[in-house]
Amino acid sequence: MRRSTTRFVCAAALVCAPWASTAWGIYDLGGTDRPAKNAVITFDGTNAPGYVNNLVGATTFYQAGIFGELTISANIEAGAIWGGASGHEDLTLSTFSYAGTGAPGEVDRHATWVGSVLGGLNYNRLLSTGDNFITEFGIAPATFLASGAVATKWEPPPQNPDMSIPSYSGSFDTSQAAIYSTYNRFTNTNTAVNPTINAQSPIWRCRGCPSVSMAWRTSSTAAGGSTIRPESTILRR
Repeated sequence: MRRSTTRFVCAAALVCAPWASTAWGIYDLGGTDRPAKNAVITFDGTNAPGYVNNLVGATTFYQAGIFGELTISANIEAGAIWGGASGHEDLTLSTFSYAGTGAPGEVDRHATWVGSVLGGLNYNRLLSTGDNFITEFGIAPATFLASGAVATKWEPPPQNPDMSIPSYSGSFDTSQAAIYSTYNRFTNTNTAVNPTINAQSPIWRCRGCPSVSMAWRTSSTAAGGSTIRPESTILRR
């Protein structure tokens, strides 16, 4: 078997919101016949605009009423997303998980992080209070979020300097069979091989949901002009 080390790799199609380059100046993705000056976004958790949704331009889609509905997203990595009724409060709608050949399909911290960023949504709060703020839900909160696990064995983590053992493993073993079977499950649409996934997220049937409420704020720029940008975005039912 072959050993792999878990790594966080973020690949996203970046779509700039109209206000991004003028208001924050974090990156310049260029344009027609104009190469990008900085195609790498560095986010330390505190720098503006403060949440990944805006960094990747998702707010542009929210303004058009698009939140990922009628799509299926599969997060395939070492472990599984901690979802379902007993899972993380933002991942209760993530109920489909597939374990590759020889993989135990154990819940994993990193997979849960990625799932939250990709399609997290506090659905119970949405039903009870009627809203979720943009800083609280994932990039595509209305997607049907599935999980695929390929780790066949978790490697014991090294001891800390104080001789205690960390509770989280940073490496794992996998196999070609585990990887192939997992990707096959989500990409092979032949129903004779793979039964159809019942991807009927309840949010798609939520009356009037999702919709967006946008509050705007005008601020002055260093050049003396003004910039309009969103103060908050709320997903409402």
